[in-house]
Amino acid sequence: MILYKPTIYADALPHFCKKHHYFMGTMDYSKSIKRLREDKNLTVEELAKRLSIPSCEIERAESGDDNLDEKTLEEIARYFGVQYDSLVNGTVKSGKKDTIFDPTEWYKLDNAAKVYPSSSSNEYSTLFRFAAVMKERVDGKILQQALDDLVPRFPTLMVTIKRGAFWYYFERLPFKPQVEKETLYSFQPIPLDGKRYLFRVVYSDYRIGCEFFHSITDGTGGSTFLMSLLARYYEIKTGKAISDFKSAKNYRDLPTATEIEDSFQVYAEKHDYAKRNINFTYIPKLPKARNGVMTHVITSASKLNQKAKEYGATITEYVLAIIFGIMFEMRKREGSKKDINARVPVNLRKFFPSDTIRNFSFFLDVTLKNEVEGGTQAYVNAVKECFKAQLNEKYLQENINANMREERNKFISFVPLALKDIGLKITKYLLDNKAVSMDFSNYGRLNPPQELFEIADRVEFCLKEPKGNGYKLAGVTFGDECVLTFSRTFKSAQLERDFVRALTNEGLDVYIETNGEK
Repeated sequence: MILYKPTIYADALPHFCKKHHYFMGTMDYSKSIKRLREDKNLTVEELAKRLSIPSCEIERAESGDDNLDEKTLEEIARYFGVQYDSLVNGTVKSGKKDTIFDPTEWYKLDNAAKVYPSSSSNEYSTLFRFAAVMKERVDGKILQQALDDLVPRFPTLMVTIKRGAFWYYFERLPFKPQVEKETLYSFQPIPLDGKRYLFRVVYSDYRIGCEFFHSITDGTGGSTFLMSLLARYYEIKTGKAISDFKSAKNYRDLPTATEIEDSFQVYAEKHDYAKRNINFTYIPKLPKARNGVMTHVITSASKLNQKAKEYGATITEYVLAIIFGIMFEMRKREGSKKDINARVPVNLRKFFPSDTIRNFSFFLDVTLKNEVEGGTQAYVNAVKECFKAQLNEKYLQENINANMREERNKFISFVPLALKDIGLKITKYLLDNKAVSMDFSNYGRLNPPQELFEIADRVEFCLKEPKGNGYKLAGVTFGDECVLTFSRTFKSAQLERDFVRALTNEGLDVYIETNGEK
């Protein structure tokens, strides 16, 4: 269903036939299509295959003997990364001046993405997930249509990963991704075999989920994709247009150059490098579960925020303070004296003007050496001091510089990928299994189109459980529903139980959902 047409139709194409969606006038786009195809050294058959349309349609269109429908023209424009009106009016220029993104070419992984392929296997992938709990039963056919329409809007997701001689690289896949029915256990690994997308869209009766391999995007990109998918799903299901997309993307628009940029490359400077060390920290010694366990802790965002303000804290600082108090008690029972460290990602877009859909975040280390006297308030104060020392543009700039310095090192660049894999695998293992007691990623409040509150009750943000030891915690707010999701490899639910008990003792109403022990 065509909900509304681009402005160009009203002004420039008065002979547009609404019934059949055909152009009855100018055939100038035929020149554009042929020029773009030849610039990419594609045959008619190759282009038709990538667009999933008969080759005869391309042949007739290029010769001016046939009119292409609106949807096909939109797909062609998205595929070549050119402006729709330039394509239709025949004003596309040769070369890359009109091209926003060339999906026929490979491109490099961003700085944050490079560590994940080396530490992944067929048994484990570093994934994260955004999911919406829907008010009505999910229609799989509509969801597939929404995905088909949306994916060209996110060209940096339309890729697989390949091994080069010195680095991994991304390459576009020629087929469309398919939605999948949810399995009993979420977060199934995504094999890096170069034959499949690095994200998946899954659904169950009342839930739509998007799982992403961390190399292709971060929490900002992942949440944007889910909101955009739900927006298109809403349009198809209801026949109504979204009034204001807000943080979501309209599938009808073209991606911008800044959306697909590697912002680490853009903002890295060649001086003032941070110095970093890996310190071993406390990780509980508990029996392992057969599969990862996820627990959703759900509460009112406004009441949680009000409680945090009573301590002079943000929700992130308040939650971390409670977690630290619990983990110091666990440490005491085990007789350990190691520091407790929470790794907290920060969205660099809040400090550097970027709207990239790719990775652009950095991990802070919130570390406490000893338990503190004074209860939650004392822990809040300690956490705030850690953030104060790191959460500033100077500190973040120095760490961006340090990361990019290693990437730009000519000696490292020419080290064979097989050797890089070994080094990166060891580094990731030490970070995940020795240097981090817990990961806590609080996305914060989503800014979805208002219409999505008509079809969704809440949104969940989940991190894949650690490969080795430790915990992961992720938070997101949709409307007034705040969901904090624990992921763990341990059998014991002690941390979650103590956390819920702490919130209820503070007067907050809390309910939980889990696939493990309560």
